[in-house]
Amino acid sequence: MDDTITELKNYAKSARYAAYEALFSARKLANLAKITPVKMNADKPKKIRKVLLCMNRYEYGRQELGDSYEYSNNFPAIKEIKDADFFDFREIAKKEGRAKMHASLESAAMKGDYDIILFSLMNGEFDFGKIRNISEKSSAITMNWFADDQWRFASFSNYWAGAFNFVATTDKAAVAKYNELGYLNVIQTQWGVYAPRFAPKTDFGTGIDVAFVGQAHGNRKKMINDLAKRGIDVKCFGFGWKEGRISHQQMVDIFANAKINISPSDSSVLFAPKQMKARFFEVAACGGFQLAGSVEGLNSYFEEGKQIVQYNNIGEMAEKAKYYLECEDERKKIANAAKERCLTEHTYAKRFEKIFAAVEESVKMKKAPE
Repeated sequence: MDDTITELKNYAKSARYAAYEALFSARKLANLAKITPVKMNADKPKKIRKVLLCMNRYEYGRQELGDSYEYSNNFPAIKEIKDADFFDFREIAKKEGRAKMHASLESAAMKGDYDIILFSLMNGEFDFGKIRNISEKSSAITMNWFADDQWRFASFSNYWAGAFNFVATTDKAAVAKYNELGYLNVIQTQWGVYAPRFAPKTDFGTGIDVAFVGQAHGNRKKMINDLAKRGIDVKCFGFGWKEGRISHQQMVDIFANAKINISPSDSSVLFAPKQMKARFFEVAACGGFQLAGSVEGLNSYFEEGKQIVQYNNIGEMAEKAKYYLECEDERKKIANAAKERCLTEHTYAKRFEKIFAAVEESVKMKKAPE
């Protein structure tokens, strides 16, 4: 019964995705989807020295779920390279109300203490007009990191991008979509890792042949069942699986100790395009071997067959799993090469260094809309 309900929810989510795509196409044809770029005043800094992260302190805003991805990864990474503070907008709104939260954020922006304010919106957590006002009138540059543009661009990003001076996206194809709507301050970036969080500490996961850590959404249960039919038994962890949710450290130890980790590239929305995943970098940082779902662009970050192994379908994944389960030396060689490259090139400190440099260059060259 639970599987049936989950499947129905997946199809409902996919139907909404298809509806938004159709609506966006219609609006574009009618020239109603054009984003009006934010006007940047002359006070915007040409050098980024101090950063304010305006994000969730806790996962999905729920303290019982622990620290959020942004607080655990982005914040400490940025603190390695810049002076940075954290503005937990959701907790402030809970305690003082949404109006006071907006007022506190506006006050911080207008004082001129921060050169850039970073957001990572999940939904409409803010008043659009108030954020746009900060973007236009304060001396702080504003930027939002849009995740999942592969399937959220039409329903979310194309609207909210109009509130910020800059946007960052992990979806290469989305850059042209933003540009087509008139939004030119777009920086393509990618997921990464904050290395200290991905250091294995125990032998948890040792003895597992094939592991998967992640929620049981989309087509993942079907994927695991299809692998089982081909003789590949996958031990699954996370919401929706028998083993349930595990701690971050347990996840890291599984990545390091399991013989093979499965890293799908499928979106949580059925029929949506495949996408780059943070998991590719996380498994690599732990020194784990992974079979990754084939996706455009992955070869730019890890070399196929030498640092990562990709699959195109269930049959190919099963065959490669059987092969690499028998080839320990080859597995370890690939995993070690992936770890070395990840910790050298794909840390969040490196990502944000490039993002800040691109923003500085854009402001310096006056590429921003006037």
